[in-house]
Amino acid sequence: MGERWQRAMEGEGQIVLLAGEAGIGKSRLLLALKEVIGDDPHFQIEFQCSPYHTDSAFHPIARQLERGAGITLGEDVSAKLDKLSKLVGGDDLDCTAVATLMGLPAQSLIGSTELTPQQLKIRATDVLWRYLRGLADKKPVLLVFEDLHWIDPSSQEFLNRIATALADTRLLCVMTYRTEYQAPFLSSRNVTALMLPNLGRADTEEMVGAVAERYVGRELLDKLVAQTDGIPLFVEEMTKSVIESEASDPEVPATLHASLLSRLDRLGEAKEIAQIGAVIGREFDYRLLEIVAERHPDELAAAISRLVGASLVFQSGVPPDARYSFKHALVQDAAYSSLLKSRLEVLHGRIANALEQEFPAVAADEPEILARHHTAAGNTEPAIEYWRLAGERAYSLSSGSEACSHLERSISLLETLPPGNSRDAAELADTSCSCRRITAHQGTRRH
Repeated sequence: MGERWQRAMEGEGQIVLLAGEAGIGKSRLLLALKEVIGDDPHFQIEFQCSPYHTDSAFHPIARQLERGAGITLGEDVSAKLDKLSKLVGGDDLDCTAVATLMGLPAQSLIGSTELTPQQLKIRATDVLWRYLRGLADKKPVLLVFEDLHWIDPSSQEFLNRIATALADTRLLCVMTYRTEYQAPFLSSRNVTALMLPNLGRADTEEMVGAVAERYVGRELLDKLVAQTDGIPLFVEEMTKSVIESEASDPEVPATLHASLLSRLDRLGEAKEIAQIGAVIGREFDYRLLEIVAERHPDELAAAISRLVGASLVFQSGVPPDARYSFKHALVQDAAYSSLLKSRLEVLHGRIANALEQEFPAVAADEPEILARHHTAAGNTEPAIEYWRLAGERAYSLSSGSEACSHLERSISLLETLPPGNSRDAAELADTSCSCRRITAHQGTRRH
């Protein structure tokens, strides 16, 4: 990939595709690239797709804009718009378009516009592409899209535009994904596709030794090699689990999931904080975690420190503005699955209530997040309302596929309510008609 970076630095924009199964080392290889180019003056922009937001229009783009602009949870709309304007530049209409894409009610402060949702969407993507090109004119840009197998349709449209327009820019776009994703960029001449293979026995043994930092007996080594199947994340986590057990005759976990659960169990009270974080999402903010966890600040700080020290969670910033992310989606999955259904319902409900009461901007800007938590908590009526709002928001962004998905979830929940409920058949029919109109509109645009 170093050679592709050199080409990008010379103005020949490049795309590198990193494909492989979960844990195979896509993120590790990306980290190695960052280390190689670390001394070269450049900009680095990263977009992280999420399994919880496959139907959230522009989710990874909106999150990156928040990070780039320094927008924090709980800020008022005016402050967010000011930071966003400084980041992307342009006039008030440009800022309005991008803010609308992010779900911010920009028109209420900047002024109304006669542009249609589709025109606003096009304007926003124009502004964002101009922003990226502007950065590349100053210094080369490393642009990263991780976990494309979870990308939402609207973000995919924007990524397609980048892929077809970067040929004459100083931009290297690296995309990672699991093998079920079908990359639409393979035919371009500036594309390099890498399918990452499993490690061979010799490399696996070498990695076990590096992780263990001591001699591992042949019998234990053979078990680790057999159980990890040459997948780097499995090798790393299972070896750590064995070493941390400090048993004289340690057992090798049967699966990565069992290994991660074992490591979480040894973290004491920090395990519960990991579980709460997992219910919030792959990424979570300190402010929300503090409210939901209901722990003394010193206890919470100690628990987070253990998670970070164990390399299960990464931290950026410092409390109260700190943000955390799980090392890998599989770590989050392990923490989440270790909770009983009753406890999950309580935590999802507590998160939904905290967002509504303490962070109303999230409920307004990203109603699908509230919808997901209320649904998992078994709070059917508020879930129906938030899915409906999410559908309307997606439709306002001219994101028909996402709108249909949200409205269909609202419909499916409506159908579970008893006859005569306030959410009656007339409302269900209206919602269904809305979804059908969106689908028809999409089909018209395609043809």
